[in-house]
Amino acid sequence: MIPNPATAIAMAALLALTAGLMTAIRIFQRRCSPHPEWPRKLMHVGTGLLALSLPWLFESPWPVLILCAAGATGMVVIKHAARLKETFGCVVGDVARQSAGDITFPLGIAVVFLLSEGDCLLYTVPVLVLTFADAAAALVGTFYGLFRFETPGGKKSVEGSFAFFVVAFLSIHIPLFLCSDAGPEKAVLIAFLLGFLLTIVEALAGWRGLDNLFIPVAGFLFLRATIEAPLMELVVQGMVMLSIATGIVLFRRWTTLDTSALLGAILVGDMSWTLGGWQGILASLALFLNCLSHGGCPPTGELDGQCASYR
Repeated sequence: MIPNPATAIAMAALLALTAGLMTAIRIFQRRCSPHPEWPRKLMHVGTGLLALSLPWLFESPWPVLILCAAGATGMVVIKHAARLKETFGCVVGDVARQSAGDITFPLGIAVVFLLSEGDCLLYTVPVLVLTFADAAAALVGTFYGLFRFETPGGKKSVEGSFAFFVVAFLSIHIPLFLCSDAGPEKAVLIAFLLGFLLTIVEALAGWRGLDNLFIPVAGFLFLRATIEAPLMELVVQGMVMLSIATGIVLFRRWTTLDTSALLGAILVGDMSWTLGGWQGILASLALFLNCLSHGGCPPTGELDGQCASYR
């Protein structure tokens, strides 16, 4: 498929801007020697801002798929070619942790573009959350995180998760308030519900950069499921969500679940209600109660024969 001249020019311009952005960040990195997280997140935010323009530049998904494939391929080459790895690879690869986030980022953009089918709001909101909230969580957690908790992707901080929630709330609320007919009350409720759920997704999906894929996809699914819902249904959903979170936290002392498992239980419960209604929440509740009955142990940590058989 040969793109028309306007599409080809737009694709070339985006590739040139991405390369120019990486070059500028590399120059900044060499001259100022910032903390490795800063160049990585500057690249993250810059490419996210470029990605926000895609629905206005391309109607067909093919140019977007080609651009995302080119971006992912370019990052693989940069990370494995010795000469490039020592120069441009330092922009995203100087952090201590192993991450494929620079590759899953364009994958997440491509998937959301396909799912949104030209709906700019359904595309823009998840990409805004990925661009700004994820970067805020990483920077705040790196420099100000004091209260840590374990997740499958390593240690996270309460401060970083709170920063993610605040920025995600704004990234969802402002576009809904300005660019939809949701109304102020509904925009606030949707922003709160989605911000809360995506904060848990970010905390759990950070393993090797998979949050760059799961955050926009989950954001799209949650937004699509709630944007047409009546206001009272959203109020009930918020009450159910808070009840699920409170109940799971209160039952923590009777379980062997760690923090990440509890967050996962909250996320599954909320997703079941949001996407599956009361049938979904009943199924999840039955599964959780089964885990409680088979995995619960006294807080003393002494295992009796029954608990030991399930560990």
